[in-house]
Amino acid sequence: MESREKVMPKQNEAQNIGRLGERWFPQQLPANWIFQPPHEDIGIDGVVVICEDSPSNGLEFRVQIKSSEEWKIHQESILLRVKKDNLNYWLAGFNPTLVVLYDTSKNIGWYSWVNQLIAEDISALKGKSKTVLL
Repeated sequence: MESREKVMPKQNEAQNIGRLGERWFPQQLPANWIFQPPHEDIGIDGVVVICEDSPSNGLEFRVQIKSSEEWKIHQESILLRVKKDNLNYWLAGFNPTLVVLYDTSKNIGWYSWVNQLIAEDISALKGKSKTVLL
């Protein structure tokens, strides 16, 4: 009988870094808010359900988490290039999407609502480019 080596699943560095952000984000939420990761990743990393005694109880928003070992800050902003298809998906639907940028080296993050980012330059959705700079 031939000896077979066990093949263990491997992750690349980008997957490892991404997973760090996905683990970090839920810990930043208030204790009574619920983070629900998707059963399958189809363009967002999760949904947050606001559960508290207030008129906002039961409201939800979607979350897209982007992680990097170090985000470059330029003029007090971080520039993020995303696929236009992803941006359109984040803007679609009834629930707003929060984009979260997590820096693994500093263990900090930044966030913004996608609709507020694109409102500064709605023309970014037009044109033939397949990507958009936010």
